[in-house]
Amino acid sequence: MNIIDFLKNSVNNYPEKISLIFENNSFTFNELWKSVEKFSSSLSSLDLQDVVSLMAENSSSFVIAYLGIINSGKIVHLIPPEISESNLLEQINSSNSSAIICSNNVFTKILEFSSIKIPILQFDKITENTDDSIVEFKTNEIAYLIYTSGTTSVPKGVGITHSMVEFTTKNITHVLKYTQSDIDVLPLPLFHSFGLGCLHTSLFNGSTLVLLKNANDLQKILDTIKKYNATTLAAIPATLSKFLQFNKNNLMDSFSGIRLIITNSTKIPISTTQKFKKICFN
Repeated sequence: MNIIDFLKNSVNNYPEKISLIFENNSFTFNELWKSVEKFSSSLSSLDLQDVVSLMAENSSSFVIAYLGIINSGKIVHLIPPEISESNLLEQINSSNSSAIICSNNVFTKILEFSSIKIPILQFDKITENTDDSIVEFKTNEIAYLIYTSGTTSVPKGVGITHSMVEFTTKNITHVLKYTQSDIDVLPLPLFHSFGLGCLHTSLFNGSTLVLLKNANDLQKILDTIKKYNATTLAAIPATLSKFLQFNKNNLMDSFSGIRLIITNSTKIPISTTQKFKKICFN
């Protein structure tokens, strides 16, 4: 089973169910799959090699591009948008990436990087001049390539296989009891493994993913949880600790439907855990 199978299975089981919400846009599982297929078909005409870099902020376009690259049989090289020119060049060379696919904001930034010689492609431009023909692709064994930050040494790339993603996603689902009825709020970046794992889990279970740009606007996160009657939230410990500055009654109201808060990346203070237990489960 591969990541694209996660989506296909949810399309078969819940074709008209909302799969993804981002700002004012929403996609049913069927609509998301059609967008992914179109993106994959567009890539096929570009004659790109095995590795394609993806460099963008959270958006529905990121999700479509990520899945579209995988569906086209290529490996996604995930790059943080805030990366330095030297770090980007190092990753491009070591991954042997054949192109960078990016958002409009990132496109403007990396055009100034004179050292980058591979094609730089914008999301919207890729699907502009394509037909609607469906192309069958062979899935690569490796799903994506992710690098260490490079703050203390040369960045090191790790190739993540589909089988590794399947194993991890099934374990997460079993332990945390995710189901298709969950509504998952995700303010974490998709270009990091934590956020990406949450995307995989939503696709695998057929739940609805409400994607936010970032975790900077805490009030927006709370409003989103309440607006969509969310049942799960993924956030790093620092974000959860910051929430405790809000009025307790307001937090209890916003988190009243939350059954699960998942956190990662570093140790969470015991006091934060204890306070959230009182907020969510009292």
